[in-house]
Amino acid sequence: MSKALLGIAKNAAFAGAEILRDGFYNRNNIRVETKGINDYVSNIDKASEEAIIAVIKRAYPEDFIVAEETAAKYTPKQYKVAGKRTWIIDPLDGTRNFIMGNPHFAVSIAVQENGETVAAVVFNPITDELYTASKGNGAFLNDRRLRLEPHAKGSGLTGKIITTGYAFKEPQRLQRQLEVLPLLFNQGMADVRRLGAAALDLCYVAAGRFDGFFEEGIKPWDIAAGDLIAREANAIVTDFQGGNRYLENDEVIAGNIEVVKAIAKIIHGVTRLHNLANAG
Repeated sequence: MSKALLGIAKNAAFAGAEILRDGFYNRNNIRVETKGINDYVSNIDKASEEAIIAVIKRAYPEDFIVAEETAAKYTPKQYKVAGKRTWIIDPLDGTRNFIMGNPHFAVSIAVQENGETVAAVVFNPITDELYTASKGNGAFLNDRRLRLEPHAKGSGLTGKIITTGYAFKEPQRLQRQLEVLPLLFNQGMADVRRLGAAALDLCYVAAGRFDGFFEEGIKPWDIAAGDLIAREANAIVTDFQGGNRYLENDEVIAGNIEVVKAIAKIIHGVTRLHNLANAG
């Protein structure tokens, strides 16, 4: 069944991507609104979302849809009920990149059954890179199977390239986040990237382009598809506590087990110091 769902997810992603591609190359048609602090939406986001939903509804009219621009508050646990299928959609992950003419953005679609993601698509319509995964069947970049070495290499963060994102919609989180970076460098991290599209960050980990990824202040539609793609490529994906509640806790770490443990340890240390300072 997950393969059939993947086929519909691909069709839906292509429908949304066609609108994104046209908008990207015809920039006079873009209209931008401000949703909050450093938070934007364009008419292209909304049109992409409508096109994606239309494809899904034609195939599965009774399914529940969580889409970024129309979603009410989403709690993954709420949909862990027998027979319930949920589509989690980001019609344009990387909106600010898109608005500014940066071709690093994507459509992201995940399908859940009983609260478990079983199919996922992330598609960048400018590079034509299509990342897909279905539960138990591996992850792919176009037709190439993605397989990472899941085991520890004995070097921790040494020489690693890590990608991240900042909670730019919640400036109060930035102090802790900025304190984490120098500690990662102290552990031997080679460099850091911040590209502005979490779905693609996770896919780039799956493809071996980055060694790890972490972010907080993240929404389910930002990472639900990339999560399955990364895990099906043998990456470890956890929340900051080492659990699997990253869709609920708005925080995520991905990479091989050594990278994930090293990043989590540093985050825990910084958090502990902040908690002590606040308690005092």
